[in-house]
Amino acid sequence: CMGDNLANLPKFFKPAGSAPLIRLGRNHDGGYLVDARSVQGADGVVSLGISEDWSFEEDFLQRNPVPLYAFDASLRAADLRRRMERFAPLRRRLWRRREEYRHYLKFYTSYTTFFSGAVRHIEQYVGIDAELGTGEDVTRYIGFSRAMREIVQGAFKRPFFKIDIEGWEYRILDELVEHSDTAEGIVMEFHDVDLHLARIEEFVSRLPLRICHVHCNNSGPRMRRNIPSVIECTFTRHPLDAAAPLQDPYLQPLDMPNLKGRPEYQIVFE
Repeated sequence: CMGDNLANLPKFFKPAGSAPLIRLGRNHDGGYLVDARSVQGADGVVSLGISEDWSFEEDFLQRNPVPLYAFDASLRAADLRRRMERFAPLRRRLWRRREEYRHYLKFYTSYTTFFSGAVRHIEQYVGIDAELGTGEDVTRYIGFSRAMREIVQGAFKRPFFKIDIEGWEYRILDELVEHSDTAEGIVMEFHDVDLHLARIEEFVSRLPLRICHVHCNNSGPRMRRNIPSVIECTFTRHPLDAAAPLQDPYLQPLDMPNLKGRPEYQIVFE
């Protein structure tokens, strides 16, 4: 029943009104709802965390073809090239693995086509800007402020931020606030929400942008008091329409469960 899928969130998460939301990215996990005005108003995108899915970034640039900086060290161009080279001598003997080959060729082609020119992939994790333990490759890590200062280098006056860095978001919240004065919008995934509610509330209170959408990621469980462990939160610089009240429990028709086939969580703002 509906009650079995309720998820509780504090009221500071509840949007104060509606916004013209659109969905960017693939169906289910990897897609996010954002304010259409933020997309059109941005003059660049800073994307933290892409893994092997840049469907959000592709959809964004289809609507507004601006420069994009995507940071993620889990995906490395050299590794992709080496894997493709290993496939090359086996092409005639791949009749048993042809589907694997076709899948990887499509992936490799998509990567090399998309990340070119003003669309850059920077092979670094954003979140740590300090010496790491023995054996760690420190060149693969960079702090948020240093990434903005040394790599992005003020290229954008009105950036849009997409952040999905698997718990490291808490390492950059203070710096993100410092760089948010001109941000057109932010979409961010928060992890272990039940453990960090106070930290998130402080961040939201300091941010000059407003929450315009919240979605529970149903790949994570609900914790004590039915608080979802993972949520997707969208912020906009633009005014919200308070005359269009939100439903409670809140669920947008464009939303999709991150895990297909598993019921969505229905949010109740406490």
